[in-house]
Amino acid sequence: MRRGRRSALITLAAGIAVLAAAALALKDLLLEKWWLHRLGSEDPEAQRAAAEGLGRLGSLKAVGPLLAETRSPHFSFMKVYEAAINALEMIVERHGKVALPYFLAALRTEADPMARAVGVEMLRHLDPSVQAPEPPDGVPADPHLHDAYFRWERPTEGQPSPGVPENEAKDR
Repeated sequence: MRRGRRSALITLAAGIAVLAAAALALKDLLLEKWWLHRLGSEDPEAQRAAAEGLGRLGSLKAVGPLLAETRSPHFSFMKVYEAAINALEMIVERHGKVALPYFLAALRTEADPMARAVGVEMLRHLDPSVQAPEPPDGVPADPHLHDAYFRWERPTEGQPSPGVPENEAKDR
C-alpha cells in the first residue's frame, strides 16, 4: 500500500511540475498575443504599453509590427514611436544575431522611409556586414535613408535654406 501511495504522490508532483511549466510557457505566449493585439489599437497609450510589453518579452514576432509603429510619427504618437524603438532595441540586445531574419523579413515589406531607416539602423547594430533588402517597388533604394531625415544641408553663401522659398530667404 505504501508503494502505491508513494508512486501516486510522485506522479502527482510530476504532473503539477509539468502544469506549472506549461503555465509559464503559455503566459508568455498569451501576453505576446495580447500585446500584439493592443499594438493595433487606436489608443496611443495602449499602443505605448503594448510596445513596452513586447520589448520586455523580447518578442521576435513583434519586430515587423514594432517597426511599423516607427512610420513617420505624428507628434501625438511620439511616445508610441519612442516605445517601439526602445522595444526593438531590447529585442536586439536580448536575441542578438538570432533577430536578423526577423528584421530582414520586416524590411522586405516595409515601404515607409522612416521605418526602413530604423530597421536598417537595427541591422547595423546586429551585423554591420549584412545588406538591407531592397525596398518594395516604388520606394527609393537609398542605403543611407536615415540621412535624408536627419541631415542638415547648410546653404552656401547667398543661397536660401532648403525648403525655404527664395522670397522668404531674402527677408531673413
